[in-house]
Amino acid sequence: MRNATRLGVVIALGTSTVLGACGGKSGDTASTDTAASAAASAPSTTASAGGTAPAGAGGPTTPADSVHGGGSPVPTSTAQMTDPEIVSLTQAADEGEIMTSKVALTKATNPDVRKYAQRMIAEHTQMISQRNAIGKAQNLKPAAGAKDSIGDAGKKMTAMLQAAPKGMAFDTAYVNGQVLAHTNTLAMVQKAEGQAQNAALKGMLTKAAPIVQQHLDDAKAIQGKLGGGAAQ
Repeated sequence: MRNATRLGVVIALGTSTVLGACGGKSGDTASTDTAASAAASAPSTTASAGGTAPAGAGGPTTPADSVHGGGSPVPTSTAQMTDPEIVSLTQAADEGEIMTSKVALTKATNPDVRKYAQRMIAEHTQMISQRNAIGKAQNLKPAAGAKDSIGDAGKKMTAMLQAAPKGMAFDTAYVNGQVLAHTNTLAMVQKAEGQAQNAALKGMLTKAAPIVQQHLDDAKAIQGKLGGGAAQ
């Protein structure tokens, strides 16, 4: 149980780092406020024997609670992301999902978790292909360095999952991380959809939003089946 709790908290913090990479100055990275607001809108969960607990709902708090708790349910930053930044950041989010899900495909023991990981690899790979096609057709290149922090966070989460033992602790930590990641990614995609200038890119984001929403809903459903993190 301690392993599930500890790993769940690390993944939660890693997720906030991923969204934190959406911050920065225009022309280098997108706004820090975007990330902070998106992270604040995410419901915090911790892997514990008692189930998942939203931040501020009472009970013990964790580092994840302090990162994700509170704030408006909708990102409030007015900072503008450029199209190259949107391309770079969403690409990194997809790559992170694929990396962590590949680990889950080799270590997850729950059938629902394994099936979910397979979907994440297939569908996020498809998103990357669609984005690459748009980028080539529109001569739209990703902003240099914009996704560095996201990439680093994804690698850290992947390494943590690789070091985790198989069993309920791993399955729970992976799924809890998916709930947090997709909550924050959905906020980022929805914001990017409203700010994208390129029509083709905007159209891709419009199609991606309900897919990310479905990923989030399905992760929550599996999270409920796992009992919110109980491990023996």
